[in-house]
Amino acid sequence: MTDKPAAYPAVIAQNTNYTVGPHVGTPTKVVFDSGDEAEGNVAGPSYAPDARNFNDWMYKVALWIRYFDERLFGTTSQLFDNDIDVAGTPPETKSFKFDSATIADATQMSLDDQDIDGRGVARLFQPPANMLVLVHNESRTIEHRFSVTGITDVSGYTVWDVTYVDGTGAFTNDVAYLISLDVTGTGVGTGGTGPAGPAGYPGGESALLTFSVDTGATDPGSGKAKIDSATVGGSLTLYVSAETADSPTRDLSGFWPTLQAGDRVRAFERDAVENWVTWIVDSVVNLSTYFEVRFTEIQDRKSGSWTFGTTAGNLVLMVIRGGASSTAV
Repeated sequence: MTDKPAAYPAVIAQNTNYTVGPHVGTPTKVVFDSGDEAEGNVAGPSYAPDARNFNDWMYKVALWIRYFDERLFGTTSQLFDNDIDVAGTPPETKSFKFDSATIADATQMSLDDQDIDGRGVARLFQPPANMLVLVHNESRTIEHRFSVTGITDVSGYTVWDVTYVDGTGAFTNDVAYLISLDVTGTGVGTGGTGPAGPAGYPGGESALLTFSVDTGATDPGSGKAKIDSATVGGSLTLYVSAETADSPTRDLSGFWPTLQAGDRVRAFERDAVENWVTWIVDSVVNLSTYFEVRFTEIQDRKSGSWTFGTTAGNLVLMVIRGGASSTAV
């Protein structure tokens, strides 16, 4: 799309009469008569319309371009005077006003049902709308935006509940502003279901537990887990509770026995996910209130030093399926 031009077309021939040239003292602009309008421009130098006709035509075109640019700015927009009064009374005719002299503190704007040209706009400025934009009519660098939370129709004007968002330039009272709405529609129903996405990674089932600093081959306690070594690199056994640590707790007594040789268990700290380790499962031993998960090796882990379980904290255990037949007991 072509960008908006940086400048308006010049409004030419603004003098009443020519001051120089062969037409001195005669009007600079002459309207096309009915014959000109019926025939249009005719080729050939002897039929060329008077330059004064084109002066009039270009003069009117420039004025109309400016008129539309001022009034069609935004989605729904009209020109209004700014009423300097902030009292709790209706705005002046063809005007708007805020409930605060400090625009950033305003919570309501009252808007007359007629714009600066006397046209009724009550049907235009109606919900839904989520953004109100005010632009100084003579200096477009002065612009202020408000979010709209409600609109109340009062006889002869509307009251807008607003919250100041941002703006540039000093807001000037008692001058004309172009008011625009960013209108949000209500929708026309629900679209169809989109296509299925690509296959993801092997599924991961997870459980939240609290890890214990103890490394003994004993019950870690309800909702807890621990390993058989103070450091991740030396651990090949996980002791894990039969229930989770989250609220409400979940029973894991039927979950851990489903692990198969070759499945992977990934452990990471919930509040420091950069600390992680992945083991390859060998077997699972059911010890009633807890389980002993034995590993063949550490597949990978965080590079550098990480002491697993130096302090009690939240641990997420994720199971990634994909091994051989189960050897759980």
